[in-house]
Amino acid sequence: MNSDDDRLEGTLSRAVEFMDPLPSWLVPPAVAAHAMRSVDDELARLTFDSLAGPLLVRTGGGTRLLAYECGGTTVEVEVVHSGAGTTIVGRLVPPRPAEIIVETGTAAGTGIGGSRVAVRTDSLGRFTCGGVSPGPFRLRCRLDDTVVVTEWTGDWWPSR
Repeated sequence: MNSDDDRLEGTLSRAVEFMDPLPSWLVPPAVAAHAMRSVDDELARLTFDSLAGPLLVRTGGGTRLLAYECGGTTVEVEVVHSGAGTTIVGRLVPPRPAEIIVETGTAAGTGIGGSRVAVRTDSLGRFTCGGVSPGPFRLRCRLDDTVVVTEWTGDWWPSR
């Protein structure tokens, strides 16, 4: 970049700040989200969501099926809503021992106002976490050699 580019960038930045300023309420969640990231974590991409297709049944409770993939690891998840709350049941493919941390957040997936609950997989790679807070969530899977983190997934339900 040269000095003309620097001046143009400064002018454009000031124009954006004037025309569309950053809302003050957005600063704390943005800072928290940045602080919670880890450059060494592997991001698992959502590859299946049962809510992406047509809904055949609408009930007061519900089950949502999700699958995330990262490299050679798949995280299969079932999110179950019932009168007793929300439970996340899942498994790692291939099965392996791991610590699964269920993170929830009420401020657009930042963890602010949310919770973190840790569970362990069994010998078949399965895990269950009950009493999950409503709202967006993600899973942080601490494997022997790496950490796999799922995308933040919203809590979308057709009816409750």
